Amino acid sequence: MKIFFVAVLLIFAADMVLMCRSGSESAVINDWRAQYDVRKMPLVKRIAFIASACLFIIGISDMTGLLHTDGFHCTFFLMGTSALIGWHLSNVRGFFPAGAASFALKALTAAALLELTVFNAPSYRVMTGKYPELIAYPSQGIIESDDTLLTRNGGAFSTAHDWIITTFEDIDIPVRTVYTDLTFTDNVRGVAMLKIDAKDQTRNSDYRYDIGSADLAAARNTSRYTTLDLSGEVTDIRIKVCASVSGEVQLNSVVFNAMIPFEIYLVRLLFIVLGSTFIYMLLHGTLLSESCRKRELLCRVLTVGTACICCAAAFTAVQYKLGEGTWKELVEYEEGNQVSRELVEVIEHRHAALETQPSEELLAMDNPYDNLLREQTAGFEWDHVFYEGKY
Repeated sequence: MKIFFVAVLLIFAADMVLMCRSGSESAVINDWRAQYDVRKMPLVKRIAFIASACLFIIGISDMTGLLHTDGFHCTFFLMGTSALIGWHLSNVRGFFPAGAASFALKALTAAALLELTVFNAPSYRVMTGKYPELIAYPSQGIIESDDTLLTRNGGAFSTAHDWIITTFEDIDIPVRTVYTDLTFTDNVRGVAMLKIDAKDQTRNSDYRYDIGSADLAAARNTSRYTTLDLSGEVTDIRIKVCASVSGEVQLNSVVFNAMIPFEIYLVRLLFIVLGSTFIYMLLHGTLLSESCRKRELLCRVLTVGTACICCAAAFTAVQYKLGEGTWKELVEYEEGNQVSRELVEVIEHRHAALETQPSEELLAMDNPYDNLLREQTAGFEWDHVFYEGKY
């Protein structure tokens, strides 16, 4: 699949560049039937049309599951739809302000290529070179944690009170990425800390401590991929995992040199294409520089469009935070946090103090701002301002 992806990516890049060049030189075609008459197309147009059609078919196969793309999911669909849109922009320029469609085509080409390369650069770490994938289970390594605080479940170990520390010796392969397969008791808000020590060819007598570290969220599977910058083959590697919030975490397995899946963000791509095209039209066109009173309908359309884009961005941000959670779970939470509950209560009751009450021990302290004394004698809410007996 890696070779297939690279081949399709090169075809896509060549196809988009070809359409950018041919679109700026060809005559405007307003008859949609003439666009698809392959017999009347110049050779360059014919090649671009056939390539775009093939890319679109591959993209549909990607989204429908006919093509098993694994970590490349949505990448082929992005290339297929971009090629189809690019074909229209290179042929129906008469429906747009002068030069706007040509610029939009170039912006789409740049945005799509950035999305598939720069913005997903970590996904290429194990695509080139010899990086064999190795699956290791905690039971195969040396457990250095306190056995009394660990629970063994087959080849996995779980704990809620201590670090799960396991060392894998003599793996003797270069390691570029590490995927940590975890199970959380809280599948929505569970978070675990990961730290990695390793011995490589530049330092094989002792570990390079904390060479990799990350916060692994239960709701986001992609957070469990960690990139490493090591030299040559790795002899020994130590994986340390600990639950950073209440709940239990179970270490099931560790996968070395696992490919990091591509993450395609449609909102980011649309923001680049539509934003840059809008600025181009402002600078080079006369349509958007006229008075709003003369173009009242256009202004309303642009206002609604901008609002829709902002709503889509907000929706995407919330969906990103949810990860593998659902909107139904979000609205059915029995308890909220500082943003979803405490600040809402402040606005609802129209006062500055939070409804959350300080503990009696904190109120009884002579100096509640003494951090050391407060931690020893009184409970307090994290990330809250305490002033005149209230949060």
